[in-house]
Amino acid sequence: MSSHLLHDLERVCDYLILLSASRTQLCDSIDKVVATHRVLIGPRQKPPAGVTVVKATNAARQSRLLARLDGPVLDPSWDVHEVGLEDIVLGYMREAASPANGTLTAIGEAS
Repeated sequence: MSSHLLHDLERVCDYLILLSASRTQLCDSIDKVVATHRVLIGPRQKPPAGVTVVKATNAARQSRLLARLDGPVLDPSWDVHEVGLEDIVLGYMREAASPANGTLTAIGEAS
């Protein structure tokens, strides 16, 4: 199934492949994608260990990061917030060279 309606995909698909700018940006089960991504809000400094930044928004003293985590964030200076599939996908799409060329494909059995 291929769709731009993320809400529908999250309800009926098990696996997500996100293609953007002719590259695979994400390829994993939807549950794992949601479980391994968080929004981090903290001081404007280097991200904590085990964090891959997908999208960063910086203010004078604070950063807001959409990030893929390898494990728990142990640095107490960062607030960690859950994030939904739509925000994750949009974060990857906005960072691609040409968002208009993005395609979202979900593969799997209906839940």
